Amino acid sequence: MTFARTVARLPVFYGWVIVGCMFLLLWTAHGLTLAGIPVFDELILEELGISRGTLKFRDFITVMCAGLSGPLVGYFADRYGARPVIFAGLLFLSAALFFYSTISSPTHIYLIHVLMGLCVSATNIVVVVVLLSNWFVTKRGIALGLALAGTSLGSAFLPQLSAWLIGQMHWRDAVQVLGCLPIVLIPVLYLLVRERPSDLSVQPLGGEAAPGTDPAGSHDIDMSEVWAQVRTFNFVLLGVIAALIFYAANAFIQHTFLYLRDQGFEPGAAATGFTVIFISGLVGKIASGFLVEKWGVKPIWIGFQAFILVGALVMIFQGAEGAWIGLSCIGFGWGGAYALTQLTISNTFPPRALGRLMGLFVIIEAVGAGSGSWLTGVLFDSQGSYDLAFLLTVGFMVVTIIGTRFLRARSP
Repeated sequence: MTFARTVARLPVFYGWVIVGCMFLLLWTAHGLTLAGIPVFDELILEELGISRGTLKFRDFITVMCAGLSGPLVGYFADRYGARPVIFAGLLFLSAALFFYSTISSPTHIYLIHVLMGLCVSATNIVVVVVLLSNWFVTKRGIALGLALAGTSLGSAFLPQLSAWLIGQMHWRDAVQVLGCLPIVLIPVLYLLVRERPSDLSVQPLGGEAAPGTDPAGSHDIDMSEVWAQVRTFNFVLLGVIAALIFYAANAFIQHTFLYLRDQGFEPGAAATGFTVIFISGLVGKIASGFLVEKWGVKPIWIGFQAFILVGALVMIFQGAEGAWIGLSCIGFGWGGAYALTQLTISNTFPPRALGRLMGLFVIIEAVGAGSGSWLTGVLFDSQGSYDLAFLLTVGFMVVTIIGTRFLRARSP
């Protein structure tokens, strides 16, 4: 009750505190899993004596575990609330990082990345959307956008922390220090985060939801309608496009550090590659919304895909001299293409089947993302350079640009 009275005296709506907490959650959880760990790759490869393809298979495991565990995480979030799910995800992440300091074989790494995948699933956008939807009837878009910025900014700056720690201590000690970050965050979120405004005797921003409004997915869905959509030309084509975009983006993101080290950059400068990609990506996400309003989804989506294509060509043919330009193009293109891929999916299929179809697309995107990281490593091992692997992404982006032009508008 004392805490509720304190909240009542705050000059701002308490939901914005929840937004800040979700920003910190995504900054920490996604920043560490997406970009903080790859900074250790060079040292792990050297110490364990394994190939890049063998190491990068861990990324395939992470995204597949995250995608496949999504329905189970959603069930627990519905049944027990978002808070316990979030705390479990942070505990999984901390345990995974501490276990990383003990690895001695690829098998150890793969088992650890099962935990990483569970962390990604338990701290992903679905859980954040569920929590923020309780607090915001109006301004949900602003609240969600501010919270999701944590994903980009965490991935931009935590690699710098990883590189600095490696310069100060043995990498196994450095990864243990990173493992403390989720533990520190748990009590902060425990004290500040509440499931819903009624827990603090306040109203959601904008008032109560309209009477009779049911949560998304609460209606019974005829699965024949879902499978009918799966068999359509649009589903197959959009699935291929999404998988290839995610493949191309992760081929670069997850190999940025090693690529820049191969080009002669110092570890700190190589870690800056993540900063360039994810800050550019944040700009792309923001820009996509404004550009779509003026010119429509399809031409702008194609434009962002073209940025990834151009960035890949710069990386192949300019090497170290064009690295920052190439990474900026890839990051900007990926940020916009990611946002518009989700928007295109939601615009293409009927609302009643959309929830289950989105679940299928999560798995498709996971296969693309994991394969991009893993197979790029395999191709590097066979060729001794990234040229062929990056050329493959160029071909894939040409396919996505052409394929996008053939997508059909949803029938009214």
